[in-house]
Amino acid sequence: MVNVLLRFLIIYGMLTAVMKLLGKRQIGQMQQSEFVTALFLSELACFVVTDPSIPVLYGVLPVLVMLAVEVLVSFGSIRFPRLKRALDEAPSFLMRDGKIDQAEMRKNRVTIDELLSMLRLAGAHDPSEVRDAILEPNGQLSVIPSDKNNTVFAVVEDGRINEKALRMLHKDSAWLLSQLKKPKNAPENLFLVLADKEGIRYIARKGSPS
Repeated sequence: MVNVLLRFLIIYGMLTAVMKLLGKRQIGQMQQSEFVTALFLSELACFVVTDPSIPVLYGVLPVLVMLAVEVLVSFGSIRFPRLKRALDEAPSFLMRDGKIDQAEMRKNRVTIDELLSMLRLAGAHDPSEVRDAILEPNGQLSVIPSDKNNTVFAVVEDGRINEKALRMLHKDSAWLLSQLKKPKNAPENLFLVLADKEGIRYIARKGSPS
């Protein structure tokens, strides 16, 4: 009994430290890979705690390896936006310009009842109050009311054009470059550019305060 308790305290302390190092985003807004990681850690902890024949070290080492992988992927995603876009799921418009996109609902396996429920949870009583409803990669629904400005996306991140964001706006790189007319507004000189379907809404240059 004492052995099981000690093993539990060791694994519990290790997992708590790992979750703290991963940050609040991983806990509050899990994506698919993060959810799988959490499930794997929970199963691993159960085996190590309940089976005295398994050395505690066999539970600690995989946790450390998974932590190292998560940290490397996080830093890699920041340094290489293409890696982040390849790993992350793209948001989906379930409603655009006040119209329900039935194809996107089928693609994401969202029923009418589920859509209406998510809209109510987001504060919209019915679809007539919504212009855009976006299913985010973490499974949450972002709702833009009909009386608000157009939905904006990051079309440039750390000097690199975000093709996925442009596709969400039904735009391309040529359109973006036409919006960034001044030489000092070349994408490689910009840290962040937000745009909606009407045009550029926000620009932050590299090395300048936002």
